[in-house]
Amino acid sequence: MSNDGEQIRSHITTAWRSVLGTDEEFEDDDDFFLMGGHSLLALFVAEHLEQSLEREVPMQTVLDNRRLGELATALVTR
Repeated sequence: MSNDGEQIRSHITTAWRSVLGTDEEFEDDDDFFLMGGHSLLALFVAEHLEQSLEREVPMQTVLDNRRLGELATALVTR
């Protein structure tokens, strides 16, 4: 993954940790919803990412890309 991808992955990890209330390390194939997330928390992830990345992150993007690696790729190519 590119440097931008690694930075975005770091932002996603921070957002997941915050909304899931954990300090767990996440892998690219970890699924947000299988880790305890749900649609309301996905909204909080989108909001957290919008603030940290300083750009729009639609909730649908978070919902459509449940795995960490998929979401990072979607945000890099968006």
